[in-house]
Amino acid sequence: MRFRFQVEQYLKAALLDTTGKLTVGNQGPQWNGKVKLAGLSYSNSAEWGVVVFSHTHALGVDLEKTKRVLKKNYLQLAKRFFHSSEYEQLRAESIFDGPTQFLKLWMMKEAYSKMKRKNLIEFININVSDQASFSPLVKTREDYRAIIAIDSEVIG
Repeated sequence: MRFRFQVEQYLKAALLDTTGKLTVGNQGPQWNGKVKLAGLSYSNSAEWGVVVFSHTHALGVDLEKTKRVLKKNYLQLAKRFFHSSEYEQLRAESIFDGPTQFLKLWMMKEAYSKMKRKNLIEFININVSDQASFSPLVKTREDYRAIIAIDSEVIG
């Protein structure tokens, strides 16, 4: 909640919103309570956060602490929440690489759902890797990872 407020304050200053039309809520940033800002996304994990913006494309971002990688039960979670091809991909990984790949796929789903401005649950059993372009955020804190989902269509 505190990070959301900080994001809102930062964006109001950066976008010169002197009239207070910008708000940041559970469904992401909105302008005047109506139009969702498709080219704007934010994420936070523990004490750090990230904000990304594009004038031309809808996007979503997810940030996770790398120590959050699940060592146990990640295959059970993948079977329940991931598309069958994603689950099979994780099963083929070694026990050392599997948890890291699980986190990467989970972050892709989170970023994709933010890009689409919908709940994550709507994309659980969908393989999102071919639905958008994904790019890791190059500069993050050492113990964090971030990924951005970018829509191939230009914002109208």
